[in-house]
Amino acid sequence: MASFIPLLQVRWPDRAEALARIDRSSARAHRPATTLSDHLATRPDDAVGAALWRAHLARTVAAAGSLKAGLPAPGLARRDPRGLRALAFLAVFATFFVASGDHLARLRAAFDWRGAVVPKAYRLDAWVDPPGYTGRPPVVLPGLRSDDPTQTQAAALAVPAGSTLVVRTVGLEKSDLKVEGGLAEVQPDPAAAADTPKDAAGLERRFTVAGDGVVSVSGPDGRSVTWRLSATPDQKPVISFVRDPQTGQRNTLVLTYRIEDDYGVKGAQATFAPLPPEKPLFPRPGAPEPQAAKPLVAAPDFALTAPAPGSRTGAQTAKDLVAHPWAGANVAITLKVTDEAGQQATSDARTHRLPARTFTNPLARALVEERRRLAMDVAARPKVEQVISALTVA
Repeated sequence: MASFIPLLQVRWPDRAEALARIDRSSARAHRPATTLSDHLATRPDDAVGAALWRAHLARTVAAAGSLKAGLPAPGLARRDPRGLRALAFLAVFATFFVASGDHLARLRAAFDWRGAVVPKAYRLDAWVDPPGYTGRPPVVLPGLRSDDPTQTQAAALAVPAGSTLVVRTVGLEKSDLKVEGGLAEVQPDPAAAADTPKDAAGLERRFTVAGDGVVSVSGPDGRSVTWRLSATPDQKPVISFVRDPQTGQRNTLVLTYRIEDDYGVKGAQATFAPLPPEKPLFPRPGAPEPQAAKPLVAAPDFALTAPAPGSRTGAQTAKDLVAHPWAGANVAITLKVTDEAGQQATSDARTHRLPARTFTNPLARALVEERRRLAMDVAARPKVEQVISALTVA
């Protein structure tokens, strides 16, 4: 309290001293600031004196526009010739570096007025839904809470391509969320949007993760959270023969194969195609290459047994094709596979004679061969009719 005693001894300058200070600081001739407060010393009825006084005032008023108060002159050098006043500033400067702790944060807190205002309550929740065929559970991302300042401020994770990022906010504006990279927002269904109440406090937005991207959200209190998402593309499936097609017990066709995929396959199929006829032993010069005929009966394609997701062992499927018209024909067998993402892959083609029933009766054997010929080549009908007629006569 004693330090405030000198303030009580400070004398406020009067009007004359203030005008004299302005004249000294302005350095104008004839003291214009003081002249404005003077009065005419002659008699008021003196016309010549009055005219001179008015001319003097007009010149003084014109000069008053350039008057200035000047810089403060406390005269500390006269009162403190030894410069002891600098010790106070030196002590403050040294204390700034000597004091331990986060002194910069304390200085900023001294000028932070947010504590005097009730903060706006808000909440941010987000998670990533991988595609259903991956079998992976949702991944919860770090969010923001107005009442929890200890939330994680960043996260980076790899997710399957095609995943859905779901962001739910309460108390935040739509512009507070910024998206960069390969994330495309999913537009809400108009019917579902119409059912949403107008006064709903929450906001939900969905994004499809097609590529790498960054999502950042800023809260009204200055805190923010950033998610860096790396999209892992779905690999194409692979299918291959483990061994050549074989004829199993009871004339069944046995296919042994291996299927590989990162998340499992949707289905696999064995397809059959007729082979072109063999070249003659002595082909005619310039004769075209033999072409596969157009079948009359559809190929006996059938579905394959798919192994369990993640299995690296081979799978096997046995199929009875003895009753099919293609039985006993030479065919090219190709395996096809489709994964849950719609990607397809095929194996190399393997040739094999389809299993057929053995007939000892010559007539029955001839009829079965003609049936196979007609089923494999729609253009062979005239020849087949001739053969059938001949067999009938016989």
